[in-house]
Amino acid sequence: MVKRVIVLLLVMFLSYAGFSQETDSTLKSIAFSGYLKELPYFQFFTNQQTTFNNILNLRLNLGISLPASTRLVIEMRNRLLSGDGYWGSNQLLEVFKEDNGWLDLTAASAFGGSKSAVQIMADRLFLEHNAGKWQFRLGRQRINWGINMVSNPNDLFNTYSFFDFDYTERPGSDAIRTQYFINSTSRLELAVAPADQASEAVAALFYGFNYQGYDLQLITAYFHDRLALGGGWAGHIRNAGFKGEATLFSDLSGEARETDFVVSSSADYIFTNGLYLVLEGLYNGGYESTEVPELTLIKPLSADNIMFSKFAVTASATYPFSPVFSGSMSAMLLPDIYSVFIAPALVWSLSNSINLTFAAQVFSGGDKSAFSGAGTQLYASFQWSF
Repeated sequence: MVKRVIVLLLVMFLSYAGFSQETDSTLKSIAFSGYLKELPYFQFFTNQQTTFNNILNLRLNLGISLPASTRLVIEMRNRLLSGDGYWGSNQLLEVFKEDNGWLDLTAASAFGGSKSAVQIMADRLFLEHNAGKWQFRLGRQRINWGINMVSNPNDLFNTYSFFDFDYTERPGSDAIRTQYFINSTSRLELAVAPADQASEAVAALFYGFNYQGYDLQLITAYFHDRLALGGGWAGHIRNAGFKGEATLFSDLSGEARETDFVVSSSADYIFTNGLYLVLEGLYNGGYESTEVPELTLIKPLSADNIMFSKFAVTASATYPFSPVFSGSMSAMLLPDIYSVFIAPALVWSLSNSINLTFAAQVFSGGDKSAFSGAGTQLYASFQWSF
């Protein structure tokens, strides 16, 4: 881990030295922000067991503007987990220690007789340089090519878990990324995420453009020893939004694995009273029917197997009762594994920097599904942003 961090910092330093054409090395500006979030919750399991847990989340974001249109970004996710869930158990601790990037920028440790654990993660650490129509990024960053709300088969670099609602920033990816902005509606991107083994690396070319009011994108990629060809769209049919994305995955290794096709599409509509509705469907051609532990629910899946089932339908509604009080309801049906997920939430904005949220997650599913043992969770979240 130490060697990799040294290599990354050295490359960043050399890149900055090459980019900079100014002799004045003073910092132009520093932006610092973050939030402190207290998240107590009850978890009711199907075996009648009930646990009470607490997560204290400290988010730290630092952006440093350097000479020659260069910027250094460092963002940290720090969590203190405690309660009846035995957060320091070997199984849970291994999950908290996992880092999906090429660099290991995550650490976790248990204390208090396995009742508590602390996790520290750098999910953003990159150097950015802008030169006219060009933008270059090196380091851990979010490469967001997904279009839909729930399932994103175009998101080849950093998929996320829809069920991990407490992680609004979503994961990043260790990558080298170059963007060229052709005009206000078109751009080209080349991104490479290295890995210790070539079969775990990702390299992709992206082209985004607008055609007759639709934002379109085309992707061709090397994805974990597979060829990936994908595309997506976002536009309107009358007053309703219509979007979707699809990717075809085919093995390059010559193994007898079938070609997988993953596609998701959604429609959304906002009424004059502020009610916002979304309906999304997914066909997950890469799904393999295996028993999945409930811990997997909060872990990002792969773009070529992006859900715990072959089919999924999600409906979501959001309504602003007042400028400072809103409610939402999401429901997901996974018919082929006989599973259902329901998530209501109420949010109060007590001030410009303080939010209070009450939420629930209800899982119900077949014996071999990831939902079978997850039960029901009731949350209360208090967040102060600074």
